[in-house]
Amino acid sequence: MQEMKCKRSMAVVVFLIFLGIPFSIQAGDQEWDPEEVFVWVAERLGISPEEEMPRIIELSEKDLREHFLMSTEKSLTRLRESLIGMGWDRVEASNYVENLANEVVGFLTKNDRIIYIKSSLEPCYKASILAHEITHFFQMKYNLMGEEGRELQAEYVERKYREEHCPSP
Repeated sequence: MQEMKCKRSMAVVVFLIFLGIPFSIQAGDQEWDPEEVFVWVAERLGISPEEEMPRIIELSEKDLREHFLMSTEKSLTRLRESLIGMGWDRVEASNYVENLANEVVGFLTKNDRIIYIKSSLEPCYKASILAHEITHFFQMKYNLMGEEGRELQAEYVERKYREEHCPSP
């Protein structure tokens, strides 16, 4: 049973990458400065830190979820249909997509390239999620990496940020 859940989780991550839905998953604790995070990510990716920073909007959990659902409606529908195509039943696929939307703590919109982040996150965790989303910002702006490698790179940058800036428990 646990193995089946792990395989399904991996399948969903692959589909999110395939569909180009930037997403993040949680941890952290300490003060953060969006400009410092932006410069840190730019330097890690070899991009000039003089770039214009994307707009960053902090939202409540409820507002973030609603914004995510509105911004990614077509992609989430494709994800749900793909899961059904892989043999998931309709209720199970719908529940999975619903749970995914409930777990989102940050995302970048493709069209206007605005970063939305959950306001109630611990500061260092929030900064690491911001590092993840800023990575997606640069990936989209400069067409960095292929679609399949983008989420892995963003997760790597997020993890490195945490390792360098967030105290270990």
